[in-house]
Amino acid sequence: IALNAEVSPVPLPASAAQPAQVLRRAAPLALGAAVYQVNVMVDGLMAEGLLSDGGPTLHYFANRVQQLPLALVAIAATSAVFPALQELGHAGKREALRSLHDRTHLAIAAVAVPAALGMFALARPIVEVSFERGAFGAEGVARTSRALAVLAFAILPAGATGLIARTYYAMGDFTTPVRVSIVALLLNVGFNVWFLVGLGMDVEGLAAATCITSVLNAVLLLPGLTRSLGLPRCREALLQPLGAILAAGTANAAVAYGVERALDGPLGRTAALGLAIAAGGVTYLALAFALRVPGLERFRRTR
Repeated sequence: IALNAEVSPVPLPASAAQPAQVLRRAAPLALGAAVYQVNVMVDGLMAEGLLSDGGPTLHYFANRVQQLPLALVAIAATSAVFPALQELGHAGKREALRSLHDRTHLAIAAVAVPAALGMFALARPIVEVSFERGAFGAEGVARTSRALAVLAFAILPAGATGLIARTYYAMGDFTTPVRVSIVALLLNVGFNVWFLVGLGMDVEGLAAATCITSVLNAVLLLPGLTRSLGLPRCREALLQPLGAILAAGTANAAVAYGVERALDGPLGRTAALGLAIAAGGVTYLALAFALRVPGLERFRRTR
């Protein structure tokens, strides 16, 4: 479906074409869209002063790995659907906008949940294959894999936050996501200090703070879709599909973990990891189709 991506969610006066005014409108959009990345940057700066030797590098490595599925799944889907959200918001089609928002969340979850669970299950072999060489030894693998296992659970809420924020933008509200982002940023700093200084945690403390803050950001934004923007309440059937996605995703992680453990010795860790990811993916798709996960079911009908 071709949609006009240049339509604005609110009528713009002629003077709005001035560069300074364009920048003022774009700044909230950029900050709200990049809140997760801003939190990661703050985490990196705090890691320099609060973590032991090597901590900032290990934090960076864990984040680079976690950003791959986040960018390929959540950020890509959110960016792709934004023009459609924008056009519906401009036309005042609140029912259709809410339906598209909810269906997009479900479609993201259908890929993000198995990716997150699989990354959690395979965190150590992923880090071993990616980084264990030279000065990066067993200690680095252990510390980085713990952080990666925690960061895996930030994939879904980070994607949800981006989609909810863009729904606000589609309705012409550019300030609420920014205010919530600032609150989330302050909470993230507080959690970092608590976990690292108060509880004595390592790199996984920064990862836990990022995960918790991502969840809180989405939770704080979600009620405003109805209360502030006037969108109807969710009418999509979400509970059963989410349960099916979680069940298939858990099976995917279990199969991937078992295959990796069984083949690591005979085939070597790189081949074992590749086959484990493939086995987990096949398991997830088979169960998701059997359980009729909506997004995947629609995809199969179009083939």
